[in-house]
Amino acid sequence: MNIVLDTVIVSLRKSYSQKVEELRVVLFELEHLQNEVIPELRRKYDLNFRTDEVTIQKLTLEVSEQQRTNELLLIKYQRGEEITQKVVEFVKMFVEKEYSRYKNNKKNSTFGLSESTSTITASKSQPSEELSRLYKDLVKKLHPDSNRNNVEQPPQYWHIVQESYEMKNLQKLRSFHTILCSEQLSPGMFTSTESEKDRLTLEISLLNRKIVLELKRLDSLKSKEPFTFKDLIDSEQWQQQHTSSLQESIQTLQREIEQAKKVFLKLTKGITLKKDDKTILQQEKETFDEKFTNSTYFRSR
Repeated sequence: MNIVLDTVIVSLRKSYSQKVEELRVVLFELEHLQNEVIPELRRKYDLNFRTDEVTIQKLTLEVSEQQRTNELLLIKYQRGEEITQKVVEFVKMFVEKEYSRYKNNKKNSTFGLSESTSTITASKSQPSEELSRLYKDLVKKLHPDSNRNNVEQPPQYWHIVQESYEMKNLQKLRSFHTILCSEQLSPGMFTSTESEKDRLTLEISLLNRKIVLELKRLDSLKSKEPFTFKDLIDSEQWQQQHTSSLQESIQTLQREIEQAKKVFLKLTKGITLKKDDKTILQQEKETFDEKFTNSTYFRSR
C-alpha cells in the first residue's frame, strides 16, 4: 500500500511542478505583453494616428452633447412648453453638467485603455494580513542580497512585486508567490504521506484555476486593440487605409454635427445665447437640478 501511495505522491509532485511551470510561462507572457508589447504598440499608433483619434473623440462628444440637447428640448416642445431663452439656457446647463465628467476625463491612450490593464486591486474584504505575508515572502525571495546566487529571477520581478503590493493586487501577489516560492512545498513540511497527498491535490487544483484565469486575461488582451494591430502597424499600406478610415469617420461626425445644429435652430426658432453672459446660469445654479428634474422624465430614471 505504501508503494502505491508513494507512486501517487511522486506523480502529484511531478504534476505540481508542471503546473507551476505552466503558470510561470503564462504570467511571464502576460507581463511581457502588458509592460513591453502593448506600450510599444500604443506609442507607434499614437505617433501615426493620435491627431485623428483625438479629433474623433472630440467630435463624437460634440455630436452626443448636441443630440442630447435636442432630445431634451424636443421633450419640452412635445409637452406644449414654450421654448424660451431661459429654457434653452437651462437645458444647456443640464447637458453641460451631464457631460462634464466626460470632458474632464483625460485618457492617456487613444484606445481608451487604462495605463495598467493588469491592475486588479484587492477588495476591502480581502485580508491585509495575507497581502503582507505574501509580500514579505516575495521580498525575501527576490531581494538582491538574498538572490545573489540565483540568476534565474529577472530583475523586473522585483518591480512587479513592488507595484502589485502598492496597488494591493492580491491576485497577482498570490500568483507570483506560487511560481517563485513553490519550493516551500517540500516533503519535510508534512507529517505524513497522506497530508502531503491532500495538500498537493489541493495546490494542483488551485493552480489549474489560476492558469485558466490568467489565460483568459491573456486572450482578452490579444483580442483587443492595440494588439490586433500588431502585424499591421508597420505597414505603410495599412497606415494609409486606416488614415482614410479615420478621415471618413471625421467627415461623418462633422455632417452629424451640422444636422444636429439645424435641428437645434428649428427647435429654438433662432434663439441665440451669449457665451459671455452667465448671469442667469449663475443665479439659477443652486436650484436648477431640482427644477429641471421635476419638470422632465429624468425623475423616473
